[in-house]
Amino acid sequence: MSVVTLGVGQDVNAEQEMKKRIGNYSVQFYGADPIVEGNDELFSKVGTFFPFAVGNSSRMGTASVLLDGVYVEKRVIHVEFVQFLKGIIGKTFYDNIWVDGEYAEYELFEYFYNGGQLDREGITRVLTMMRRGGAATFFAVLSVSLLLYISYSSLNTSTTSFRLRDSAVDKVAKNYSAWHDCLKKNISIYDGNPDGLWGNLWRGIKLCEVIPEMKGLFIGDYPNSDETKRHIVPKMQLPSVIVTLGIGHDTGAEEKLIKGLPHGSEFFGADPMHEINENLYTKLPGKYFPFAVADAAGLAEANVLINTSYTTKTVVTLDIIYFLKNLVKRTFIDDIWIDGEGAEYGLFDHFFNDGKFDENGITFCQFNIEIHKPDNLQKKLFHDFIFQLLKDRRYAIYRPVQGHHMRLFMVNFANEECVYKYIL
Repeated sequence: MSVVTLGVGQDVNAEQEMKKRIGNYSVQFYGADPIVEGNDELFSKVGTFFPFAVGNSSRMGTASVLLDGVYVEKRVIHVEFVQFLKGIIGKTFYDNIWVDGEYAEYELFEYFYNGGQLDREGITRVLTMMRRGGAATFFAVLSVSLLLYISYSSLNTSTTSFRLRDSAVDKVAKNYSAWHDCLKKNISIYDGNPDGLWGNLWRGIKLCEVIPEMKGLFIGDYPNSDETKRHIVPKMQLPSVIVTLGIGHDTGAEEKLIKGLPHGSEFFGADPMHEINENLYTKLPGKYFPFAVADAAGLAEANVLINTSYTTKTVVTLDIIYFLKNLVKRTFIDDIWIDGEGAEYGLFDHFFNDGKFDENGITFCQFNIEIHKPDNLQKKLFHDFIFQLLKDRRYAIYRPVQGHHMRLFMVNFANEECVYKYIL
């Protein structure tokens, strides 16, 4: 049996009572509420908790939420209803859905119509209880189906429109080719040898990042307490979009970077551990998202920082395409900092020519990525990643830091706007 609660409200008495009455019959509870304090600990005793609101679209929006016994208006993350049921929980049959959205239920009404979204989508629910304006309304529905359809609103795919008489990419083609040929020459001996590449890639990168054709790049260092992020600030006063995947209780690098970026620049950060991370990131100011981001949505085991040590925990995960297009609502990203504690391996092929980022019109001008200590299979994935990037001729690689893990910084030489904004 599967039961979904939309709006936990710091109260799981109903769930506990149902569990008691059902007895030995297996029941799985899933609860969503944008307020983590109180709700996470409570609901985790009976089921799986999701730290966001659920509505008719994915967005940052205002909601009425319970804080310290009082309902207040607050900006919170909303995840679209179907994406939540099918994409994150990963089920299509629900025995009961309890909706207490503090007036957000009105935007869900059309989902339950005959011929509406819950009729077109393949999800079945037996009973829905919806509280509307203080009165409980019950809808008993059998065999309601729906077919996942997410309508993307028109997105701001670029911060600025450029009119270039000459191709910016063509202007830097010789510079990129010199770097490309240098790295290929220095690492081709490791083609087919994942162990050799993992141990020696840094040598080739260091040799090639200082060739004369690369000396015009002004790569800045932005240290935090654990590592150093890299970024090239824009040549002109054009705002930037910066995304952090894995905050790790430390925004020292973001705090330094924001001082050097043009007015209007935006920061978006995701980390499944809201304690410390939420306060730190929103003070930048930035928009904080309390979940992990990876190649697929659902529940996953992740290595997360709790207090001062890393531990394995089951966390809510959103897929990166959905996250960027439906929540961040940006498809032109100036820099993304990826520290996924191993989840980065599933994102490698997204960066390839005609990969998922290309299929969805998503551009990165720069990215920092930490590749965590690999096993043999992951070394092969990393090997294929590097050699495919060389084949694609889009990104140049700089500033390797090699230890148990590896950190790399990459710059896009194949996008007109990226080249114009950061390289020329």
